[in-house]
Amino acid sequence: MGAHREHGVDVEELTVADAPQVAALESVTFSDYPQTQATYREPLTEAGAAGLFADGRVFGIRRNGQLIAVTATSAQGDLTETHFTSVHPDHRRQGLATVVKAASILANADAGHTWFGTGGAGTNAGSIGMNEAVGYEITETWHTLVPPRSDDRLPS
Repeated sequence: MGAHREHGVDVEELTVADAPQVAALESVTFSDYPQTQATYREPLTEAGAAGLFADGRVFGIRRNGQLIAVTATSAQGDLTETHFTSVHPDHRRQGLATVVKAASILANADAGHTWFGTGGAGTNAGSIGMNEAVGYEITETWHTLVPPRSDDRLPS
């Protein structure tokens, strides 16, 4: 994986000692996640971040020592599932989400995993673009049906 110093960032696999930084980054980015019935997630606590390391692998990008991007994965058999990928708002639109997600895919492929899955709300164009950039194909979608608001109903 190694450093990418020419761009001023370090890409690395994180350890459980990084859980507080992962939780802190997620607290900054939490409001950016689409919250629907199909894609709802709870805010990540430090304990929850530590659990990510027990269940899988976590990769990050640091700039000047600060964690600015993260992706968390877990594997069952040949399948590696990405739980989330996020980038600090001050460091977006630089391709960092794609870089950290690609690093996780390569590391998990090197570990023998051959099948990769990820989620993403259709309302999150950045997530869809990142997933397509690393080679994912959209094979399923989730739809949330909600009753119309009372002012949207046709007159009776």
